[in-house]
Amino acid sequence: IEMSKAPLLYYLWYLEKRFKGEGWVTNPRSGKHRDLAFGKELEDCYERYGGDRRSLKRLQDADGEMLGVTADTLRDMRSKIKKAITMVITDTELASPYLVEDSRPSVKNPGGKDFRVALSPRYIHIHSGLHDNL
Repeated sequence: IEMSKAPLLYYLWYLEKRFKGEGWVTNPRSGKHRDLAFGKELEDCYERYGGDRRSLKRLQDADGEMLGVTADTLRDMRSKIKKAITMVITDTELASPYLVEDSRPSVKNPGGKDFRVALSPRYIHIHSGLHDNL
C-alpha cells in the first residue's frame, strides 16, 4: 500500500497507540484548539522514523516550538490513510480492520468521537531499520 510520508507516520502513530493499549485518540475540539501531548508524540515518531520536516512544521510555530496537533490535521490524515488503504483493499469488510475507526463516543470531548485503528494489537508488528519490534 503506497502512502506519502505524513499519512504513513500518522498511521504509524495510531498503530503504536493501539499496540500499547486501547489506542483511542480524542480529537482536539474544532477550531484553533491543539493537543500538545499528541503533537509531541507525533514529533517523536517523525524523529524516530524519518518524517519530512514540512509536515512536522504543521505542529510547530515559526521558532520550532511545539504547538500541537489540530482536529483538522488528524481528520485530514485519517482521510488520506483511508484513501490509500481502500485503493488497494477495495472490499470494505476486508479493509475495515486496517482503517481508523470512530465507533466510540468521546470520553474527553462530549459530543465528539474517539478514534483508533480497528486491528487487534496482537496483529500489529512494527519494524524499522533502527528499532526492534515495538
